[in-house]
Amino acid sequence: MNQKTRSFVLKHVFKNVSTMKDSENLISSSEDHFGVPWFIDIWHKKDYLGVYLHCRRTENKKKWSIGTEYEIHVLHPNGNSIYTSSAISHCFTKPTGHGQGKTMTWERMEKEFLLNDELVVEICVKIGKITGIEDFHLGMSGTDDKLYPVEKQMNQEPRSFVLKNVFKNVPNMKDNEDCYGLTEDHFGVPWFISICNKKEHLGVFLHCNRSEKEKEWSIDTEFEIHILNANGKPAHKTSGFSYCFTEAIGYGPKLMEWKKMEKEFLFNDELIVEIRVKIIQMTGIEDFHLNMSGTNDTLSTFQYQMNRRPRSFVLTHVFKNVSKMRGPSYGPFIIENGCIGLTEEYFGVPW
Repeated sequence: MNQKTRSFVLKHVFKNVSTMKDSENLISSSEDHFGVPWFIDIWHKKDYLGVYLHCRRTENKKKWSIGTEYEIHVLHPNGNSIYTSSAISHCFTKPTGHGQGKTMTWERMEKEFLLNDELVVEICVKIGKITGIEDFHLGMSGTDDKLYPVEKQMNQEPRSFVLKNVFKNVPNMKDNEDCYGLTEDHFGVPWFISICNKKEHLGVFLHCNRSEKEKEWSIDTEFEIHILNANGKPAHKTSGFSYCFTEAIGYGPKLMEWKKMEKEFLFNDELIVEIRVKIIQMTGIEDFHLNMSGTNDTLSTFQYQMNRRPRSFVLTHVFKNVSKMRGPSYGPFIIENGCIGLTEEYFGVPW
């Protein structure tokens, strides 16, 4: 299928860049363009900044390809492009990244491009020849980046949820011992956190506990792991991880040395772990009757009957300019100049 040339721009502000260690990466949010998810990935590797364009189309049995030509721009905080790569050509045939491993030296990036520890990266993409993706019904009018209604149902905006668990008696865990958090249902799928003491290191894992079925399925995720203080504030935060679940399994990193965890993060022998999850794309799970509107976390009546275990969720909001609030208060409500958090739906109820 040879379409007219289409183009789009990915742009992201990466934060806390100077704290990135060697071989550590940061990823942007995914964006859907012409029915395919894309994102930017930056790396700190051997004193160089690497920038990569990622195509995240889910793999299937049918072969497909997306021919691209793109430029990498590193922007000054005032919006002007002060670094532009030459045009790069690459044909994506699987969900992977491609880019420049040595965009510039890390020292130059910190000196010339950082402001308030933020780095602004932009990738301008032109899509050329596309094969094996007829089912996405790409719009034919020039750079039209709109999806038909059926495509909107197949490729929704990311959905997100938060898992949080207090693990107790952590110092008593032996080598190769696991400890599991409570299971919670989000978007019709059970999830839980586990921690592991493995060779004097703390491992933290996100588990997708969807039952095995004959039909193939996949859940593409991005997530961050937070270790919290006793007051609930993050004391340790990882960079983003990406993983596509295709079976009931756990995925996560070796987070830190066990001694460091005991010294810096334990309180009353308890460890508080939070994982913030964003679901990018789901395939083969139509039977879960997902409500397709935004971040709606609704379960069907059938699912309620099938999943009677207690469910829980977390609401978090940052209220700004609080000192300027005024007016009489009645009970928990401030009537004048009130400030409310964003509404989130869990189990069919807004909170």
